[in-house]
Amino acid sequence: MLFRRLMLAPKARLGRLSVVMVAVLLLGMLPTVGLLWLVAQAGREDERREALLRLTQSAQFAAGLQADAIATIRHSLKMIGDHPLDWAGQEQGCIERARDLQVWHPFMASMGVLRQDGTVICTSHGQGHGVNLADRPYVAAVINGDGFTVGVPVVARTTGRVVLPMAMHGGGSSLGNPAAILGATLDLERIAENFIRVIDDTARSADGRIEVYDYGGRLLATYPPRPDAPAEPPMNLALMSDPHGSFEFISTGGRPRLVGYARAAQGGTIYAVTLATDVMLSDAHARFRTVLILGLLAGLLGLAAAHYIARVRILR
Repeated sequence: MLFRRLMLAPKARLGRLSVVMVAVLLLGMLPTVGLLWLVAQAGREDERREALLRLTQSAQFAAGLQADAIATIRHSLKMIGDHPLDWAGQEQGCIERARDLQVWHPFMASMGVLRQDGTVICTSHGQGHGVNLADRPYVAAVINGDGFTVGVPVVARTTGRVVLPMAMHGGGSSLGNPAAILGATLDLERIAENFIRVIDDTARSADGRIEVYDYGGRLLATYPPRPDAPAEPPMNLALMSDPHGSFEFISTGGRPRLVGYARAAQGGTIYAVTLATDVMLSDAHARFRTVLILGLLAGLLGLAAAHYIARVRILR
């Protein structure tokens, strides 16, 4: 019995010492593991803020692209209006000339010539002759003396695309020609198509897109197109109350998305660049997991070392 008791005593001391060393090691590692977790979490939050900033800047660029397109169309209409509009006297010749002028502008969806009372003489797509547009606010403003006006987004009946109409007084008519107002439409979807190249192929294949909203929060256009996607409810305008900004929301499919947006200076449009959160932060998530795994491995190695040292100490 005495021999057995003497043999069991080192084992008991070994167990107690192992427990003590493991506990001390765990207590010593907790601050380090906590610090690693905080650093990884801070890095992930920094990556999220950086992603939102990039999306906002992209949306501002898209809104600026629309402003540049409007300015270019205005300049084109002014140059046309500064010259005699005698070519608008006959409908067919007017259509051909308007079509030639329209195809040379990258973002112009259509062009038209109207009488002083707002009646359409011709359009570049050959439709609308004789239709009176005096009830359209942007045309009425020109009739009442404004030089250049921009309307609100509408869906073109001829193409089904979302366009932004505008009109300008054509002061170059002569020889009693009735043409007095020049009109044009800006293709908002074409702006989105040209802008999407700023999102790389990987992001685009992972559901990155640009969306165009009106000031009522209604989705006007999205690119790349999503014909089979469920209809999105109107965007909460409280999230877009500032001229530009960013936020995160849950889409109709239940997937969190990051959004950067910017209001255009004219036309009542809001551009939003959006990407799935898990895609945008994939690198940050990977680094976070790596830090946690390394911390766990370090803890396991420390526990094994503590147990080994305790056994060696007792054996000595």
